[in-house]
Amino acid sequence: GQLASPLARLWLWLSGRLARDARALHLGPALVGLLGRARLLPWALGGLVHGLWLLILGSALATLLALLSGRSYLFVWETTLLGSDTFVLLTQVLGALPQLLGFPQPDPASIAASGDAASPLAAARQAWAGWLLGVVLVYGLLPRLLLTMLCLWRWRRGRQRLRLDVERPGYLHLRERLLP
Repeated sequence: GQLASPLARLWLWLSGRLARDARALHLGPALVGLLGRARLLPWALGGLVHGLWLLILGSALATLLALLSGRSYLFVWETTLLGSDTFVLLTQVLGALPQLLGFPQPDPASIAASGDAASPLAAARQAWAGWLLGVVLVYGLLPRLLLTMLCLWRWRRGRQRLRLDVERPGYLHLRERLLP
């Protein structure tokens, strides 16, 4: 399909650069064709892409946790067009799901006050930090983790039923040479 074509071209280019003999050049397109016919190529690519994003978001969350643990940050909303009531609503909507998982959410007064001046209260800063960590975890890391697990599950399930179609013309030619 259209998804396999750019991947096949990339594989051909890489194989041409890395191949030691002419036969190795055909392994990439054959693998892409086999996975495409078995409908495993989207799951393999999805697993790779979601896994990469999972690694990136996990690193970002670990970095964010380290930064918030080692230094005090002030959370200030700044805007010219929107009022503080918009940020209160946005913060409460985004923080609702993480709050169900136990992450703190700043109270409406702290949210509104953060638009005027930096809040000197340590409790407000801790609530903002917890809110930020919860939002990154719930809306960034967890969906990628679930999608990576789904792709890996579908890959493993499909790999178990993966079979060569020995009735295809290319295999008929090889069958004569390989079978006694």
